[in-house]
Amino acid sequence: MRGIIREIKIIWSYLGQYKKRVYFASALAMVSILVSAVIPYFYGKLVDLVFQPNATGLILNILIIWLIMSAVSAVLKRISGLSGSLLGVDIYNNFILKAASHLINLPLSFHKEKRRAKFFLKLTAPPIPWS
Repeated sequence: MRGIIREIKIIWSYLGQYKKRVYFASALAMVSILVSAVIPYFYGKLVDLVFQPNATGLILNILIIWLIMSAVSAVLKRISGLSGSLLGVDIYNNFILKAASHLINLPLSFHKEKRRAKFFLKLTAPPIPWS
């Protein structure tokens, strides 16, 4: 358990400057999940009402609620996914920037001695998702 807590602290230390964005993306995802969880309930009510006589007005009301909630859920999922993706790109770019600036600021003797050009090129190369 201590190992997990230590790893969480390390991750939060990297995410410290992005806390507001992490909370926003997480809250948006939670709201999207809650809305998505309620949609089947209204769909079930809609199916139940189809078999009842004289329920046309109620069927239309529930159908409209179901359609609105489905649209809201789709929009929230899209925004949540985009905000999470943009956050990941920003964190990755910040990490590369810090690592590259550290390597550049090392003394010239380090670069002559260690010959880290290949490592530097690997560090700054964009990630290939299929490799």
